Amino acid sequence: MLKTISGKTYDELSRDSSFHFHNVDLKDTTISESEFIKCIVSDYSKVSVDNIPVIYQFKAFDKARIFGFIYKSVFYFVFFDRNHKGYQRK
Repeated sequence: MLKTISGKTYDELSRDSSFHFHNVDLKDTTISESEFIKCIVSDYSKVSVDNIPVIYQFKAFDKARIFGFIYKSVFYFVFFDRNHKGYQRK
C-alpha cells in the first residue's frame, strides 16, 4: 500500500476516500502539539506555535494511519499509528 501511496499526488489522495487523507487539528485529538513537535525537532521550546506545519494523516492499511506534514511538495512521515489510536477525537 505504501508503494501505491508514494506515487499519488496531494489532489489524488484528497479525492480518493479510500485513503482517508485529511489534515489533523491536534486541538481535536488526544495528541498534544508538543508531543507531535518533539517527534520532528530536538528542542520544542524553540518552535513557535505559529510555525507548526499543517499535519495530515492517511490510511496505510487496515486501521493503520501515517501522520506527517508537507514541505515543498514532499510529505514527511512523522509517526505510524498501527491501530488508529493516535487520532481519537476528544
